[in-house]
Amino acid sequence: MNLERIIKEALPALQKTGTWIQKEAQSFDLNKVVLKGKNDLVSYVDKEAEKKLVTDLKKYYQKPDLSPKKIPLMMIKKNLSGLSIP
Repeated sequence: MNLERIIKEALPALQKTGTWIQKEAQSFDLNKVVLKGKNDLVSYVDKEAEKKLVTDLKKYYQKPDLSPKKIPLMMIKKNLSGLSIP
């Protein structure tokens, strides 16, 4: 997959999430910030933004399920047609 295609597919998800973050920044609630580790703070905005991005990007980049039950029989036969199986 080339970089130009990745950017083209990912850009709408990034823009959508960025717009959401800007909106949330206007009414940010400091009471919803938690300490994840020493000098490591995380807010509900961080968590939700990550969820939004992952959900949107999975539409393009989720690995296909190649377990036998998910591969159509016709596809298997087509790929095996040139082989001689004893």
